Formats: sequence, C-alpha cells, structure tokens
Amino acid sequence: MSVNTQKYFIWLLMVHFIIPLAYSRTLHVGPNKEFNQIRSALLSAQDYDTVFVYHSQYKEGNIVINKK
Repeated sequence: MSVNTQKYFIWLLMVHFIIPLAYSRTLHVGPNKEFNQIRSALLSAQDYDTVFVYHSQYKEGNIVINKK
C-alpha cells in the first residue's frame, strides 16, 4: 500500500467515524436532569447522540429505538 493510499484511508476513517462523534451530544435522563422521560430523550436524540439514563423508576411501557 502506497503512502498516498494510506493517507487517503486514514482520511476516510476520520470523515466517517471520528468527525460525526464531534457533533454528537449526551442527553441525560433522570430526576432533575435534562429529560424526565426516556421516550422524550430518544425523540430529541439525533444520530450518534448518547442517551444516558440515571438510576430511577421509569414507567413508560415498551420503547422502540430506531436510531444509529
């Protein structure tokens, strides 16, 4: 593999994996946090965001997650 090919491969990795993570957020769910319900945090989440759920009791029924 030539040096130019290696540089291009590293650039591709950065564009597709590292850069999107720089724009991700962490959404906090729990009492006295940004969100009180898991469902509302999931609805607000964009691709590559992290939803951090604190220890508590959540009564929301079935939740389907269909995000990256």
